[in-house]
Amino acid sequence: MKKFLAILLAMMLVMVSVAALATEGVNTEDQQTTGEQQTTEEQQTTEEANILKKNDMAEEYNNEKDEKDPNNGKYIGTETSVANQKVKISKAILRNPVNGADTDDDTKPVSPAQTLKFTATITSVTDSTATTSTAPAVTIDDAVFTEGTLSADININIAAAFPAVGIYTYTVKENIGDTAGMQTVADMELKFTVIQSGDNLVLAGVALRQKGEKVDTIENEYHAGALTLEKIVTGNLGDFTKDFEIDVTFNAPTGKKVYGTIAYTTEGGAVKDGTTTLNGSIPAVKDGWTSKTITVTLKHDQEITFTNLPAGVTYTVAEHDYTKDPDKYDAPTYVGNSGTIAKAVTAEASVTNNKDQTIDTGITLETLPYVLMMALAMMGLVALKLRKREEY
Repeated sequence: MKKFLAILLAMMLVMVSVAALATEGVNTEDQQTTGEQQTTEEQQTTEEANILKKNDMAEEYNNEKDEKDPNNGKYIGTETSVANQKVKISKAILRNPVNGADTDDDTKPVSPAQTLKFTATITSVTDSTATTSTAPAVTIDDAVFTEGTLSADININIAAAFPAVGIYTYTVKENIGDTAGMQTVADMELKFTVIQSGDNLVLAGVALRQKGEKVDTIENEYHAGALTLEKIVTGNLGDFTKDFEIDVTFNAPTGKKVYGTIAYTTEGGAVKDGTTTLNGSIPAVKDGWTSKTITVTLKHDQEITFTNLPAGVTYTVAEHDYTKDPDKYDAPTYVGNSGTIAKAVTAEASVTNNKDQTIDTGITLETLPYVLMMALAMMGLVALKLRKREEY
């Protein structure tokens, strides 16, 4: 009996050991399965993070809902494998401010014919295996304006395919040429965001920034002002009906030219450019001018106003000589006969001619009656003496 119990106890110990080993094996398999699941989840998390990073690169420049960027997201999905792409994201605009705002009255400047030029230079490539030396060249179309037009579409041209994902940053500089009154803009930042989409590199975003703000236009301002010249005649011999000729000379700022039309209104007579009589304006010249002398004819209390003069233009006023015979006027007196045209300001100038002369009557009108009475009395005495002589 004792031997039977010993055998039964031994069998029970063996069964317990087997069960323990089986449990350990299951736990090991579970641990392996759990480890594999964790590794797979971590890989998925890493891949998702990479995808999110790429998406964030695009979203950074395309998912900002901003009224300054009405074309937001327009270029997502554009494949970059094609060279010589054209991306139309900007309009060049000329503003004509008067006292800080656009107006529709006659004082609003008319911008001249103008060509704005741009250069784009690669400055950095980030989040990419590409470098500034492998980034594609980018050019920007000229913005060509005819006189008085205020907007022009321009294209950004990508010369070759982007070589890899990343953010490509270019600095854009503007060249306004030598047009007087034209105001340049600050340098701009142009960014292209390229991401991987399937087997293709995709241009996910294009952003243009100026002073840190996203913009979808490049805006320039044309500044202009005006000049009013008045004629005044004084003195007891000053002739209010006489025509006086006055030269007004305009000079463009150093290194600049005037390309636009200069309008004028006058109450006076002829306005001439040399021997050419003008009709309401100084016409625009294709090649521009640096100096222009206009001869105006004014009588007393008449004036002429020149408008659309580019800001920065200087002027001088000089009257023809009326001090000699037969006119004999005093030397003219000037007010504001030189100055510089300022934005949205009307400069004022005047020329005064005086002609006074003392009237030589020989006698004063106050004693004339008494002189006449004495003359009559003397004539009466003479007549009386002659009569008496005849009687003798």
